[in-house]
Amino acid sequence: MRHQGSEGWREEIEKTRRVPHWKDELLSRAGALLGEWGRDVRRIGYKINETQIQHEFPISSLFSFKPLHVLFVQFNTWEPITKKPGTRVVRFGPNTACLMVLVKNPLESGEGYEWLLLARRKYQFAAGQQHFTEFSRGFTPGKMDSDQGWHLFDRDFPGFRVNGQGADFVENVFHTQLGRGVFENTGEYNNKASKHLIVVTLKRHLSKDELKAVLVAGRLEAEYRDNPDYPDLSELDGRDLVSEPMVFELTEAAKLLNAHLEGDKEACETQFGEVYSLSCWEHFLTLYGHQFPDITPKECTLPV
Repeated sequence: MRHQGSEGWREEIEKTRRVPHWKDELLSRAGALLGEWGRDVRRIGYKINETQIQHEFPISSLFSFKPLHVLFVQFNTWEPITKKPGTRVVRFGPNTACLMVLVKNPLESGEGYEWLLLARRKYQFAAGQQHFTEFSRGFTPGKMDSDQGWHLFDRDFPGFRVNGQGADFVENVFHTQLGRGVFENTGEYNNKASKHLIVVTLKRHLSKDELKAVLVAGRLEAEYRDNPDYPDLSELDGRDLVSEPMVFELTEAAKLLNAHLEGDKEACETQFGEVYSLSCWEHFLTLYGHQFPDITPKECTLPV
């Protein structure tokens, strides 16, 4: 435990201890304010390193983007670690852009490259599962589909670019959209997804740990640099991030992703199980899988 929490947070804890089933009561009130999106709020956070919804006034504002059936909610929160009052904006809705990031990393010998895949370990504030690993996802109203990939890249991996310019260890950054956005309207949901691929080529070899350290440092800087409670960012690490950059060998990630496609639940563990990562991976294999024969799923004969 790094911090005992603010006085206001300690006062709230004392109050809520006197409220029977206070967690369920808070979830019910927050859910009622959100209407149809309320069913997605299943977790409030109550440990010292988790964002927690404030009990008295859980929601400060709502903003909806009707064309894509998206709701943005600003929750009143107690911030992780310090437990001081703060806010957290959460997006509800199935419509999204999905970004797959590959890194072309020179080998230490200087001859050839290895391929790495980047993802994020997301702290799912207010939802049932605390952490999960997936490709970058998001949506920004007003941005064209072709710009959504750049937005996600700079948001989740800011260590690669400073003011739009590549860091000194980056040779180049290439972005392409994997097909056009697909709009689907069913009785259950509206779904508009655009899939993106970004390939980062490095000038020099970085180990997985070195690359992750660079990306985590960039993300900590982006998330905490304006917070006066954290003048020394070296006290924080990836566990303090809402969205923590993750680095996988491409073959390592392929085993997990393909296990989901093949229905091998034991092999795929709990990573990369959500539909957008898998759909983006399938699209990537369709377009570029012939260039990576060691990562394609096992072949099987059509049962006819």
